[in-house]
Amino acid sequence: MNPPNILPDRESRPHVVDFGLAKAVTHGSKLTRSGEALGTPAYMSPEQARGEVSFLTPATDVWGLGCVLYEMLAGRPPFEGEDDAAVVASVLTAEPPRLRALRGDVPEPVERLARIALGKRAQDRPRDGAVLREDLDRVLRGEAPRASLPGSRRRRAAVAAGIVALLASGAAWVIVLGAAEAPSTPPAPVPDTPEPWERSLRLARAHRATSPARAAELLGAVLRERPSDRALARERADCLREAGSWKDAEEA
Repeated sequence: MNPPNILPDRESRPHVVDFGLAKAVTHGSKLTRSGEALGTPAYMSPEQARGEVSFLTPATDVWGLGCVLYEMLAGRPPFEGEDDAAVVASVLTAEPPRLRALRGDVPEPVERLARIALGKRAQDRPRDGAVLREDLDRVLRGEAPRASLPGSRRRRAAVAAGIVALLASGAAWVIVLGAAEAPSTPPAPVPDTPEPWERSLRLARAHRATSPARAAELLGAVLRERPSDRALARERADCLREAGSWKDAEEA
């Protein structure tokens, strides 16, 4: 779903004029092969970009609606790049620019709702368009959306568990009485630097939608580092089949 396919009528009511690709989520479908990514890259959800056809749910449509909402407010798609592969890589690994940095008059709750709809994991988004609409109605009434930003529920649970453990151990009294001094300089955070093979894996999955042969080449490099990873070997074989290299796929 993308803005060029949504047109207003004379009363400014929006109408979807091209439904593009559809998938029945309750019945088997023969429209696509397993592992095949189809759609417009700038509005393609991460699970679509990875070719995870069996994982598409109504939350995938919520991603498309989030892209539409973002572009309507910002005047540009949330993810851009020089070519389709760059756009897909951005969808998989990058966060879109903050809406309020592009448009300072966008209310903070609206920006937050757009970020929620563009959660990288399907389970972090509203479960379907009806839930997203309910939250949008709440925002328009000046209320906070019910959905929370990805990771915020986990952070709140971790903080609560930490407080309980602190009180149970009696460390709270130590803090109150000043018996323990805080270190003068906190330890520097350890950067979460991905391994080279992890970067190659992400790049391979970004290329799969537009160049499965290049994706297979990159996966081959990853397999040299992880020769016992059977799931990666099957993924490389799928890429080779999509590229038309049937003999190589059979050997893989």
